[in-house]
Formats: sequence, C-alpha cells, structure tokens
Amino acid sequence: MSIDQARLDDLATRYVEAWNSKVPENVALFHDAKSQIVINRGEPSVGFDELTAMAAGFHAAVPDLVLQNDGIRAAGDHVVFMWTFTGHDAETGNPLNVTG
Repeated sequence: MSIDQARLDDLATRYVEAWNSKVPENVALFHDAKSQIVINRGEPSVGFDELTAMAAGFHAAVPDLVLQNDGIRAAGDHVVFMWTFTGHDAETGNPLNVTG
C-alpha cells in the first residue's frame, strides 16, 4: 500500500493545528474509536472521551504548548510522525522542549 506524501503532509499540518488550537476535542477528532495514545508507558487513552481528556491534561500542564511538525514519513503501511513541543510547565514555569 502506497501512501501519498502530499496527503500525509496535509494530515500532519492539520493535526498540529488541532493541538495548537488548545481545543482538546479537536485533537480527539483525528482518531477513530479504537485509536489509543500511550504516554510514558502508562495506561492507554482510548476513544474520543479519553483522548479528549489526555489532550486537555497536556493543555493544562503546558498552557502555552506549541506543537511543531518535524516531518511525516511512510514506508509500506506504516507512518511515522516526528514532532517537537515547546512551552512551560504550569507548576514550575520551567521551559519544555520535547521531541518524539
């Protein structure tokens, strides 16, 4: 299965825009009912409500969070999205610069 790079680029751009909108539901809308996100080997967030809560938690912990698209690549039916988020920890004010 070949995945069109232009479609991937558009998807990554829109996903970054969803995160940067600071509206957690916008993030959750990118996922289907079986999607899951696991953070730091914790319990998975699955489905719209849990993914919305996960995004809301990030926005509360890092209120000035800015997500950046560092690239998106496909090989076969696998896709890797590379990103950086920056901001400041809400409790400490410490700057954050996280890549993944």
